[in-house]
Amino acid sequence: MPKPPTISPEFIQGFGFIPEFANKINKFDDLIRELTKSRDFIAHFFLREHSPLHISDGNSYRFYSAASALLLHFTHEAVNDLRIYFNQNISSHLYRGSILPEIEKRNQFVIKTKSFWEKANTIQE
Repeated sequence: MPKPPTISPEFIQGFGFIPEFANKINKFDDLIRELTKSRDFIAHFFLREHSPLHISDGNSYRFYSAASALLLHFTHEAVNDLRIYFNQNISSHLYRGSILPEIEKRNQFVIKTKSFWEKANTIQE
């Protein structure tokens, strides 16, 4: 399996985050951990009478837009690494021995619904 993407503090600072926040993050799991509380503020905004989230504050919008862009960037990177790993290590094992149902081979792939439903009904009984 591919490793989670590594994150440099300089990259995070490039999104506008302060160095104290950026230096706490070295990998994707650290980023998720640091942003969980902020995520909970948004997710539970309507459930609390006095929310610590101020929606009229421009800094909140800037923080959440930068955080979501950062998460989206590294999520895309992680999914892309996983796709490459799958194509290199797994997909060939799934296709091995399978037959592609091409038009020339259509006689091999005839579906007989009557016999199928007879078998399905006996299994259910």
